[in-house]
Amino acid sequence: MIFRYLSIAVSLLALASCGRSEDVGWSGREQSDSAGADPAQPAGLGVEDPELEYQRLGAILEPVSQEAMLDETLMADWQQLLADVETAIIQNSSFHQGLMQRKQEIEARFQEVEETGEEMSEEERATLTRHYTNIQLEMGRQREEDLKGAFIDRYMEFKARLFDKMRELEPNLVAEINRFEELDWQL
Repeated sequence: MIFRYLSIAVSLLALASCGRSEDVGWSGREQSDSAGADPAQPAGLGVEDPELEYQRLGAILEPVSQEAMLDETLMADWQQLLADVETAIIQNSSFHQGLMQRKQEIEARFQEVEETGEEMSEEERATLTRHYTNIQLEMGRQREEDLKGAFIDRYMEFKARLFDKMRELEPNLVAEINRFEELDWQL
């Protein structure tokens, strides 16, 4: 059960982070300080950097996004998309097949300890946890790559539905959600 929630958390983090790491701190680097500035604002107080604005809006809208993901249909569709991506990864890579086998071994070991009440040494627990985390990170990296590649159409359709659900849940934040969605597509 704990691994199911860990997987969901990692999946949501992957969704939130997709596309966020490219060009961090570099957007608009070639522009002068005054380029793109809002003429209504005093000099030196230019328009908010899109990356920073995206991060700020993301923090504000995170609770709405989490609430939207509680929708059973949306969550089921997200889980199916992730399962399809994972299946494709495993089919196309013997390395990732091995990682998934190791993940299953680690889960089985934790399950065995839980069922039998056996004491697991701190060293073994730390090692297995580290391996499990590394596997999750690598699978998340590959999943993100595939979501932006072979599965981009389904991924974009899912995100559009997520934003629609967020607007439905928080009509008072429609302007912020619209801007967040706009920045999401841009970045």
